Amino acid sequence: MTVYIDVLFIINLIINYFIALAVASLLQINCKRLRIFAGAVFGALYAVFIFFPELNFMYTAVSKLLASAVIIFISFKIHSLKHFIVLLFNFYLISMLFGGAMYAIQYFLAPPVLNVRNGVTYMDISPMLLILTSAGCYIAIHLFSKFFHRNVHTDDIYETEIYLNGTAAAMDALLDNGNDLCDSLTGAPVIIAEYSKIEKLIPKSLRHCYKTGVMADPSVLEAAGFNKRFRVIPYKSVGSAGGVLPAFRPDKLVVKGADIECTDVLVAVSDHKFSDDGSFSALLNPRIFRKAVPQIQKAAKSQK
Repeated sequence: MTVYIDVLFIINLIINYFIALAVASLLQINCKRLRIFAGAVFGALYAVFIFFPELNFMYTAVSKLLASAVIIFISFKIHSLKHFIVLLFNFYLISMLFGGAMYAIQYFLAPPVLNVRNGVTYMDISPMLLILTSAGCYIAIHLFSKFFHRNVHTDDIYETEIYLNGTAAAMDALLDNGNDLCDSLTGAPVIIAEYSKIEKLIPKSLRHCYKTGVMADPSVLEAAGFNKRFRVIPYKSVGSAGGVLPAFRPDKLVVKGADIECTDVLVAVSDHKFSDDGSFSALLNPRIFRKAVPQIQKAAKSQK
C-alpha cells in the first residue's frame, strides 16, 4: 500500500481537530480554536511517525498515552488533575466514536482503501468527504451535548471585565440567581470573583489579605490607597456556617452581551474555584441586571 505523507497528515489533522471540538462541546468548555488547531497539528505529526513500523517505540501504550496527554495540554486550559482526567477520558471516548464513523464509511460507501495501523487512520478518500464526515460526527455530538445539557443555561455565562486604576481583568461570569449579596452600607450589589482572575488588580501589599481572607491592617490599606475601596462582605451558604469575604469597589464593571456597565458594584474575592471545567470564574449578582434594565431601555429610546 502506498502511503502519502501529506494525505496522512491532513486526514489526522482534520480528525483530531473535530475530536477536540467535540470534547469541548460535550463538556461545555469555552476554548480557543487556535489552541485546538495547535493540538490537532501535534496529533497529526505524531500520526505521521507512528504509522511507520520502524518506529515501534512510538506506538507503545505509554507513548500513545503521553501523546494524548500532550494533545490535551495544548488544546485545553487544565485547571486540576481531575479536570485533566475528565478531558482525557472524553478524548478517548469521542475518538472511539469517530473511529466507528470511519468504519461506517468503509461499510456503506466502500472507499477504495481504509487502513488503520497502530491506531492511526489512513484512507484513500476525497478531502471533501472526509471534512463532511468529521463535521457530521462533530455536529451529532454537539447536538447530543445540547440535549444533555438542556437544563444548564449556558446563555447565563457572560464575558465580564472589571476595571481598576486603568487595568482590566477579564473573565467569564455566571449569572447566579442565588447570589443576593449586597453591601450593608450602600446597598450596592456584590459579585464574587476568583482570586486568580483579579490578582493583578490588587496592590501587592494587600494580595495576602484577598487571597486568604485575613483582614489587613488599616494603615496598610491607607498606604495602598485602598481604604475607601475596601469592604468586608458577610455571607452564608448551604451546608456552611458562612463567613466574610474581602471585597473592593472597582472603577467599573462591564458585562458584555448584556450592554451593562456600572460603577455601583462591589467585587468580593474568593480563593476557591467556582467551576471544575473552568467555564466561569465569577458569580454575577442578578441585581446588576435589574438595575441596568431601566438604563438600557432609556438608551434604546434615545437612539430612536
